[in-house]
Amino acid sequence: MLSGISIRIESAEYQQFKLAIGDPRLPLSYVQWLGDRSGEKQRWIEQGVTIHEVVARIDEYLRYCGSGGVRPSFSALEEFAAAKLGGIKF
Repeated sequence: MLSGISIRIESAEYQQFKLAIGDPRLPLSYVQWLGDRSGEKQRWIEQGVTIHEVVARIDEYLRYCGSGGVRPSFSALEEFAAAKLGGIKF
């Protein structure tokens, strides 16, 4: 069975993530981010993918990047979410 990780960013922290990451995969507005995530989830549901939602917190994400010498990026955000889903605490 296929599975996917859906990253949830709270509205109060969205701009901080956007500034830290600086990647166009984080749209200008939080509303657009929610719409993109909703569309992604719908496609996964249609494909029978099991969805695991991970809440990303800016403080945890920046600790993750700092502890591993990782430059903040969208790829690093995805890796962080996978590590958090795996039970690693930051």
